[in-house]
Formats: sequence, C-alpha cells, structure tokens
Amino acid sequence: MREIIENEKIKLSMSEKFRYYRLSIICLIVTVFCLTNGFTKLPFENFNFTENTVEKIGIFSFIFFLITFIYFYINLKVERIRFLYNKKEFINILEQTLELNPGWKLSEKSDNYLIIETKENAETLGISRNTIISPNMGNRIYIGLENKEFFVKSLFNLSNEHFLVLNNGESKRNEKLIIDLIKSTANTV
Repeated sequence: MREIIENEKIKLSMSEKFRYYRLSIICLIVTVFCLTNGFTKLPFENFNFTENTVEKIGIFSFIFFLITFIYFYINLKVERIRFLYNKKEFINILEQTLELNPGWKLSEKSDNYLIIETKENAETLGISRNTIISPNMGNRIYIGLENKEFFVKSLFNLSNEHFLVLNNGESKRNEKLIIDLIKSTANTV
C-alpha cells in the first residue's frame, strides 16, 4: 500500500505485467519481426517505404505498440481523493455490498488496503463467447484507505484465458460505486 501511495501507481507482479501489457508486447514482437524481415537483415536496411509492405506493417505496429503501452501505463496510475469518511462504516457497507453481489469477493484485506475481485456476468458476456476477443471477464478493484485520503482503481481481470479483453465501462462503474459508498459514510464521521 505504501508503495502505491508513494508512486501513485498500482504495483503488479512480473507475471501480471506480462499479462497486462500482452497486447503491447505482441505489437513489439511484430514490429521487430517485420523491420528485420524475419531476423534476416538489420532494421531499415535498404528501406523503401513505398514498396515494402512488411516494413509498413512494422511501422504501424510500432505506432500501435507505443499507443497501447502508454495507455496501459497511464491506466495504472491512481488518483488519491481527500475526503472525510468513516472507515469502519465503509467496511460494513462494503461487506453488505459483497453479499448482494454474488460474483464479488474480497480477495485481500489489511488495515488500509482492500482488493475485490468481480466475476463475469451474463449481461456483459452476451450469448456467444469468442476465445480471442472477449468481453470483460471480471475486474480487480484496488481500494486504499489512509487517514483522510483514499483511492479506488479497477482493472480488468488479469487472467490467461483471453488475449484481448473488451471493457464496456465496468471499471469506471465499479470505481464510481466504491467512491459513492465511501462518500456515503461522510455523515457518520
């Protein structure tokens, strides 16, 4: 928790980083492979952008790599909110919310840090499931509570099951729900 507050960023393990940045990593591999022509030449050797389609793919893949990497990196940042709240009251309300949502469970709990994991729901999944591109398979909600500050950050589930996860706004809705729960305890301070 202290590292998150000092760095203002969610800290992921190495395996979680590989899963979180997997799209960026794939784009980087495609870039290197295309620009070296299958590792048979140096990048940009005899470069002719107008004639070589593989090098065009490599450059566009590199641009996509940069965009996705920057987006994912910025998405790990947390925003601390200064607000008077009642921590015990919030924990009680949160436990009631977990009971009402059967797909939600408290996976980690300490004095100033909570992690909630959500499961996929039928409304989000729809009728069919694609194994490569999938709707959100659940989220991991990080909640940090310190004195008069808190943060809430929701990330998509870092499972190995699906390559690309589509987020239909579940993360932002989860964050808003938790922030509203915290702010509802203001009158009991």
